[in-house]
Amino acid sequence: MSLREAPRTTPAPWNFQLSWLHAGVLELSFHGRLGAEEIEAAADQIATMTRNTRLDSLLIDLDQLDGYTSHAGSSGGRLVLLARERGAREVVFVAPSDKSRMITASVAFGVQQSVKIFATRAEARQHLRT
Repeated sequence: MSLREAPRTTPAPWNFQLSWLHAGVLELSFHGRLGAEEIEAAADQIATMTRNTRLDSLLIDLDQLDGYTSHAGSSGGRLVLLARERGAREVVFVAPSDKSRMITASVAFGVQQSVKIFATRAEARQHLRT
């Protein structure tokens, strides 16, 4: 499946959206309250969207979150591992709050994967362009 054949975005009712920024770069944006169920649904969608398509980088945007459930961190590791399994060279996070950065860092540490963390989406996208 080529990029053109891959679904462009995910359908509602989940509190996330997936879209291709450009070839090889997938963006996952969460909004509202984040829990394990949402993360697992996003991971399933990523697996589907990248089944036959190259994944170089995954951008995970946490800017619009209102909060987390207690299981969000453990499920978050699955996203990072899935990106690595699909060939991503890097996982980039937009984590504007101290809490988001702390959770992101602990997820990365838990799965022994380095990630890049930026305060704004613009900074993250600039990094991905270089």
